[in-house]
Amino acid sequence: MPSPVKFDFHDLADAVVRNNVGVDSITLAVRAQQDGSEVVIATTGQRLPADGAPRPAAGQWLWCEVLGYDEGETVRLRCTGTSAGPDARPAPTPAAGR
Repeated sequence: MPSPVKFDFHDLADAVVRNNVGVDSITLAVRAQQDGSEVVIATTGQRLPADGAPRPAAGQWLWCEVLGYDEGETVRLRCTGTSAGPDARPAPTPAAGR
């Protein structure tokens, strides 16, 4: 089994554009948890800044909108839902404190 690699969303977006395809958005479904101001990816331990308030993790998988993937921007993840797996439809997660 190949070992997990850390995500580089700048390279991903650049590779898509180099193939004459536009990037409208990137959605990530990953086993992770939001730890305060960071999202921690389970398989690699990679920590990426979280955009917005912490969300309770009801499922194993977090669904996140990737922000700041253009060159020169800071990548951050906005968690939008949780699910039991990558193929399951995500359930929206309420904002913390609700």
